[in-house]
Amino acid sequence: MNNLRRYTLYIENITDIAALVISFAISYFLRFYVFDSETYSPQAYLQLLLVMIVGYMILDVAYLGRYDFLNRNASRELRETFVTVSFVTLGLMVYVFFTKSNDLYSRIFIFTFAIVSFIFVYLLRTFVRRKILPLYSSSKGAERVVVIGKKTDVERILRRFARHSDWRMKLVGLVVTDEDCTGEYLDGILVVSNHRNMLIDLAKQEADSCLLASDLEGDQLEWLMNALADMGKVVHLNIREFDLPINIDRAIDYIGGCAVVSYMPISPMSGRQAFLKRFLDLLFSIVLLPLLLLVWLLTWFIYKVSSPGPVMLHRVRIGKNGRRYYQYRFRVLRMDAATCSAKGRSAFTPWGAFLNRTHLARLPQLLNVISSDMSFIGPHSPSLPAYLNYSPEKRKNLSIKPGIMGLWSCEDDADTVIENERSYVEQWHLAKDIRLVVIMALRYITFQSAKRLNILNAQDTWNEELSLIADYLEEQKPLVMPRSDYRAPRTNAVFAYEFVKRIFDIVASLLGIVLLSPLMLILSVVIMTDDGGSPLYGHPRIGKNGKRIRVYKFRSMRQEVGDLSKLLTPEQYEQYSTEFKIDNDPRITKVGSFLRKTSLDELPQLFNILSGNMSFVGPRPIVEEETYVYGSEIAKLLSVKPGLTGYWQAYARNNASYESGIRQQMEMHYIDHRSIRFDIQIILRTFGTVIRQEGAQ
Repeated sequence: MNNLRRYTLYIENITDIAALVISFAISYFLRFYVFDSETYSPQAYLQLLLVMIVGYMILDVAYLGRYDFLNRNASRELRETFVTVSFVTLGLMVYVFFTKSNDLYSRIFIFTFAIVSFIFVYLLRTFVRRKILPLYSSSKGAERVVVIGKKTDVERILRRFARHSDWRMKLVGLVVTDEDCTGEYLDGILVVSNHRNMLIDLAKQEADSCLLASDLEGDQLEWLMNALADMGKVVHLNIREFDLPINIDRAIDYIGGCAVVSYMPISPMSGRQAFLKRFLDLLFSIVLLPLLLLVWLLTWFIYKVSSPGPVMLHRVRIGKNGRRYYQYRFRVLRMDAATCSAKGRSAFTPWGAFLNRTHLARLPQLLNVISSDMSFIGPHSPSLPAYLNYSPEKRKNLSIKPGIMGLWSCEDDADTVIENERSYVEQWHLAKDIRLVVIMALRYITFQSAKRLNILNAQDTWNEELSLIADYLEEQKPLVMPRSDYRAPRTNAVFAYEFVKRIFDIVASLLGIVLLSPLMLILSVVIMTDDGGSPLYGHPRIGKNGKRIRVYKFRSMRQEVGDLSKLLTPEQYEQYSTEFKIDNDPRITKVGSFLRKTSLDELPQLFNILSGNMSFVGPRPIVEEETYVYGSEIAKLLSVKPGLTGYWQAYARNNASYESGIRQQMEMHYIDHRSIRFDIQIILRTFGTVIRQEGAQ
């Protein structure tokens, strides 16, 4: 049995057991709490539940392993579900008969269980196959594959991937060796390089492995495979002869329907070892989360008083097999650190110096561990420039996730570190992690690790934090607006209106967050199930008085859209350049289209309203490029907070464009006539507009 079939069978087993247990519980509830309340023995039914699970396991060994879970259509799945449920139900009846325990169990219960389990097993199998497994290919755990070969061979591989579901893999790029197609798309996958620049471009590519569909032989093939192995890439060599549809067993693995022989640059951890390591990472991280929360609250309070600015900074780091991610860390420098350093004063805040000395500054990396970017123990996570300068031996060690701590934090000799890390990766066991954690804990307590951890790349780390602070300060600079004679009125009536409006915003947004949190949770799950990735995104917009803010929305577009000039038609690209929106936008997912038409994608803006960056009613929040459309009137537009809804959204929505000038006129009309009564009128109108989907896209 190849790896894909084996892993998929495990998932089918877990799915079936979950569905059967749920069905058992529902049948139990219906029989004894809905249909009848006769006396019964809970212990006897618990025993029957265990018998059901054992019966399913026997079925798994005798029958289920012969079928392919991934490629079943609806009719075949109905047949397989019927066989499974019939066998399990028959097993329960046989158990009751031979143990002569008819008086303990209800025949109505067994009949109800057969019907309910048939429905649940079928639905859960279908849901897992169609939604959950494809979702894994977009997750961080999926193997990222680059296909290399001639154009005809690459297209053949893509066709096989399209026909054979392989939820373990995600194609992230193509290398066409006989043509220069760089930048083009083949079946929606980007061609990232050609034969000449292949090794340079692949060194920068976030990929775990390369699938060779090339006809190279002998020395050329050996050279290419060694070069890829030096990058730490697993090499899958496609053997076309094994792709033939011959009905015989073959002891070879398959990737996306392609027969391959895989060459590992180093001996990897086994699946059980990787699972255990991940389990321990999650366990330790969850245990330490209260400490992270406590330190975060202290840091936020201290910095709020003494050094206003971000509590945490995130920096780009390189993880497993060259994957980029944001690594979190508490800020330890003053916001004017560059000036202080130039004047000979300490650039550290007093609290930051303590965090740095005690290594608590690295505590937020627990979030990286939880999100699966890092592990507790592993290789050092370098910056991109440092990674590109790594030796092949050192780069190979990043075939596992980098660690918060590791052998790099204990040893000073680079060659010793590389050798020991290789031994760690290839011969991992729990005792090594425990030993290293104990050693580092003792060093932390006695402050003996400060020299190694704080001096390691100290200048680079210092410069990087200075750069991040400078970027933050630049990002916080308000928009430079053209000179304007407009002055916002500051009368008592305006002050009273804004006070009442702010009270309403706080109360209504809090109430909305509490009442709509189940809906927002459901929408988040639906978005992740549909397209993978984060359900939320924060879009940079311009707020009141030119302040730069991030407006939160549910994600309605695909994660990776590529080059817009190639994705959009000329007419769509021209519309995007002038209106900053597109009719029939091809980037929008099916779920995203529904969210936009119903305006449910705007719900996360309740948090913007609560924080004070937005209001329920106001002009539409705009991006910086849109400010030029308003010219000298931009100061007037930005004299009020942007709104979740507004006069333009409620009465025209997308039917009034910038090009016609109607949208600008409507926004100015609201600012000139805003009042409590007008705001209530707009809110009521918004509900009708959303229900009728007027101007919706």
